[in-house]
Amino acid sequence: MSAPCDNCAFRPGSPEQADTAKWKELIAKLRAGGTFHCHKGVPIAPESEDGFAYPKHKPEKLRLCRGYLNALGKWWGAAEPDQSKAPAPAQP
Repeated sequence: MSAPCDNCAFRPGSPEQADTAKWKELIAKLRAGGTFHCHKGVPIAPESEDGFAYPKHKPEKLRLCRGYLNALGKWWGAAEPDQSKAPAPAQP
């Protein structure tokens, strides 16, 4: 999948980018080494701070957001992020 979801937070004009201060804060965290998972694969939890229930024990089960991966490539000067050195998923 090379294109972001139709409602990806990284698409221009997304609701997540409406609060520019918050968006810039998020981007700074991501550029410092944070990760951003695809919202379509994370359970919703309205009571949580960000509205999602990110699994604490098996984060490798989540897929990274394509919009985030595309942004990473732009930030670090690659057309596509090099995933060849990514750690292999844990075997069950």
